[in-house]
Amino acid sequence: MRIVVLDFETYWNSKDGYTLSKIGPLEYIRDPRFYVQCVALRVNKGNTYLFQGDDIGKALKAYNLEDPCTITVAHNGSGFDFMVLSEHFGIHPAFMVDTISMMHWCGLSRVISCSHKALTDQLKHGVKQAGTVVSDGKRTSEEFTPEEWQFFCEYCIDDTFQCSENFYSMLPYMTEDALKTMNITAKMVTEPGFYPDLASIESYIKSIDAQSEQARLELCKFLHFDNVDDMLKALRSRTRFPTLLESLGVKCPMKWNERSQKEIPAIAKSDLEFTALLKHDDPKVRTLVSARLEQNTSIELSRAKSLLKFVGKPIPIMLSVYKAHTGRYAAGNEGKSDGLNFQNLSKRDPNKLALRKSLRVPDGMKVIACDSSQVEARILAWVAGQDDLVQQFRDKQDPYAEMASRVYHVPAEDIHKGAKDNDHPQHNLYKKYRNVGKTAVLQLGYGSSIDKFAETLLRSKISLAENLSMHYDQSAQVVQTYRAVNHRIKAFWSEAEHVLQVINFNKTSLGKLGVFGRDGIFEYGIAYVPCTEIKSAYIKLPNGYVLWYPNLRIYHHKGHLLDGKLVYDKLVHGQVTPTQIYGGKCVENLCQALAFHMLTWQACRMSDAGISLKGNIHDCWFTVVPASRVDETKSLMEKIMSSVPTWLAGFPVGCEAEVGDDFTVV
Repeated sequence: MRIVVLDFETYWNSKDGYTLSKIGPLEYIRDPRFYVQCVALRVNKGNTYLFQGDDIGKALKAYNLEDPCTITVAHNGSGFDFMVLSEHFGIHPAFMVDTISMMHWCGLSRVISCSHKALTDQLKHGVKQAGTVVSDGKRTSEEFTPEEWQFFCEYCIDDTFQCSENFYSMLPYMTEDALKTMNITAKMVTEPGFYPDLASIESYIKSIDAQSEQARLELCKFLHFDNVDDMLKALRSRTRFPTLLESLGVKCPMKWNERSQKEIPAIAKSDLEFTALLKHDDPKVRTLVSARLEQNTSIELSRAKSLLKFVGKPIPIMLSVYKAHTGRYAAGNEGKSDGLNFQNLSKRDPNKLALRKSLRVPDGMKVIACDSSQVEARILAWVAGQDDLVQQFRDKQDPYAEMASRVYHVPAEDIHKGAKDNDHPQHNLYKKYRNVGKTAVLQLGYGSSIDKFAETLLRSKISLAENLSMHYDQSAQVVQTYRAVNHRIKAFWSEAEHVLQVINFNKTSLGKLGVFGRDGIFEYGIAYVPCTEIKSAYIKLPNGYVLWYPNLRIYHHKGHLLDGKLVYDKLVHGQVTPTQIYGGKCVENLCQALAFHMLTWQACRMSDAGISLKGNIHDCWFTVVPASRVDETKSLMEKIMSSVPTWLAGFPVGCEAEVGDDFTVV
């Protein structure tokens, strides 16, 4: 296998705002100003060579990155360099690895920044120079002084050499499937399958504008703003909006923020105390709150306008694999985002559904989306040994109706049939019962509090009683019933809590301390984070992925919300943040992680079988194929996504596949 490491240097201009800190990588690369100044390449552990001008394209072709025996490597490759190859040089590497994703897999990103500089410093592969300081606003080599250009070229060569050495340092900690998953993720960027439809997007934007224009003008008058733009800025501002609310005699609700370690205004659509103001006696308060919520949802309008910039070309699904603590996907690239986070493009919200419809595939092509059914709930029941619930999944029963049956004392079969049949005389009631059971099964498995469960129901527009107090009382009964029925799941929280306490008590140790979960599926102990001298608590999954809990400890800070709680250090936007961990939360981490790694195992098998995956939305993988290949591809996807790796032997997996012409099936 041949390893080719590369790094592009491109034109940028801070005065014009043409930088990756101001605009997203897709907009940056597709901008007419985009210009590749040079590229450096290193094959295996040989010399590093630099190419510029017309030699860049010739060199890239000569290096034959599309050769199946070649691995192409770059730092932030999935967020930049690999896209440059496909967008500007028409090169689609056979196999790609991003060293940032390697950092995530190893656990390095849990203890240091993901920057090339931080990684190179940690691995002791030299000092990253500040090469871009001489290139701001300079396009071609003629615009540099000879000394500046020489320094800039050496900087590019150094970056490539360091990236190569970083790759080799982390490679021993990789698994074959981890590398394959990185390649699948990169190909979502370099081989996209969806095109934004101009007419659909323009129609959506016009409808949104028409609905809100009159409301904005009326709001502007009674808030005494000179123009709509100033009012919108105030509505969107976290600092100014509370003053507007208080000017109407209403105290702004507050909530605790972990990142800033202080209370902040609770003015998001997920803040129930704030959304409750939609029923305030004063119509001005209702109008103001409604306007704030509408402006918060204007992200969909912004996303639609972003899509307009890319009409005529396919849209990459840009994700960062293993970025989340559990390894799950996150919207990912360094610098500014393009505002196209498809992970939060809901199927239920009509506005988001309109945007989904605007993402289409070419004539003669079809979308196939295969979704793993209730995967986290199944994983939880399986690892906890809640075998009656496992059997329900295995027998393809309705676990949501079964749970509702325990709560409402109505046969599960009646609830299931009544909820599915629109003509059933008790349809609305049984649909509500089943939705309560569904929310319980999907949320209460991680020790969720009564208040959180009650609030989740309200956000889903499910009220259990006529007044709020009775709603919370009945929510408490549902929680108690769930815990009584699923006693093994409840016991698993305690088992995980015990594991955390054992690790904390033995944190000066080094090595494996024990196993837990079904058949000892999880290993726990204290180990050095790879490529560092940092000791950390860990829990290892059976596929080798490790959940790190750096600096696990009891937090001592009088007056702080976390005082006396078990915490670990989490890097949040580069800042070390104490983060609480307890039995239920640990179980949530484990189940989310195990579910995702099972899904990536399935993705690797689909890729091995020749299926080119175009993206992932949570528990769903999707591809785009010619209409003539739909049946065989759908059948193969269902077969693979109905199988499990050996380390999950006996797990009752299930899947559902859909076929369509646009993103609505995803």
